[in-house]
Amino acid sequence: MEEEKEVIETDTPATLLTARQRADQLIHHLNSNRAINELFSDAFERQYLIYGKPPKEWRAYFKVHIPEDPDTGQCKSIAAKLASLTQEVNFYFAAAEAQVDALLSGEEKEFTTNFNRLCTEFKAAKKTLPAHKTMESIARGGMMDVAGAVQNAKIIKNFWKRIGEGLMEVRKNLEIATWNNSTQKKYELYGGGGNVPKTPNRGEFGSDAQYGGQLDSMEDDKLENKGSDSDEWD
Repeated sequence: MEEEKEVIETDTPATLLTARQRADQLIHHLNSNRAINELFSDAFERQYLIYGKPPKEWRAYFKVHIPEDPDTGQCKSIAAKLASLTQEVNFYFAAAEAQVDALLSGEEKEFTTNFNRLCTEFKAAKKTLPAHKTMESIARGGMMDVAGAVQNAKIIKNFWKRIGEGLMEVRKNLEIATWNNSTQKKYELYGGGGNVPKTPNRGEFGSDAQYGGQLDSMEDDKLENKGSDSDEWD
């Protein structure tokens, strides 16, 4: 029996391919797309500028390293750096958000102007107006530069959003590390978990039984004094 040749022809209908040939064809397409994506990602990281810097530089700038077992001093230093970076990224995000809003507003105004102009031209030429969607497409046809600017602004806004979310995750990890440090110091100070004092509460240290009913008598004195004061003002 002659062995089947696994030749992949892109113009061959999928129904005429064997299962193995179809699978190989799909893998071929995936690998091609991955290669394009990797090239694009590399170019994007190095060449696409966001506020004067490519994403590669911004990633290094906003990177915050937390040691495996940070001490109290390191936690304070990292917290200060996080506060500064968070304030900076919030400003960048606000600026990007304002830019998106401004561009969207300008895009809508230009579209309305183009749409109305087209309607006027068709009516002046006594021509039947095309379908509404067709008119919209024609009106937006000359606005590709504006649409590109809007899309670019949205990319930048989303970039700063992701950076801010990343800093929030780092902050959560830092809080856990700080809490662990605090707990460890208490255990070391009091020589083990059984000796660590609990936070006092009113039931243990502030009850009326502790003071032999003094709290009740103090409340009674307050009420009597309040009554005598009101008599004087009457």
